[in-house]
Amino acid sequence: MGIDSSHHDCVVLELDRADRRPHSSWSVKGTKMKPYTPVLTLVGLLTAAPVLAAEQTVTFSVPGMHCPSCPFIVESAMGSVEGVTQVTANSDTLTAEVVFDDAVASVEDIEFASAAAGYEAQLVTAPSDS
Repeated sequence: MGIDSSHHDCVVLELDRADRRPHSSWSVKGTKMKPYTPVLTLVGLLTAAPVLAAEQTVTFSVPGMHCPSCPFIVESAMGSVEGVTQVTANSDTLTAEVVFDDAVASVEDIEFASAAAGYEAQLVTAPSDS
């Protein structure tokens, strides 16, 4: 069984009928695939990620929160930013505390998301490790 294409630059993948794995002769542009390369890449990424990432906690002033539903909208907007792990908005203090991964998100990203939802946010406290 195999996948064939009329295009000359497409890879043809032949599967062994018995165990449905790529045939041992499968190669890309004449080079044999090394089975351990993807595993080493994954191990490298998993071990490097904790070193590069730092979780930060910041507090924003959000003066536009005047009703009981406002904190939910702010939390939703700020929480939609990739890298944000927790948002706690409070309409009594007009603040939002945000925990985020600074390798993925930035203070500016979070401020922009809040402003896009109609709530201007300004940084009150500088980032600190959580």
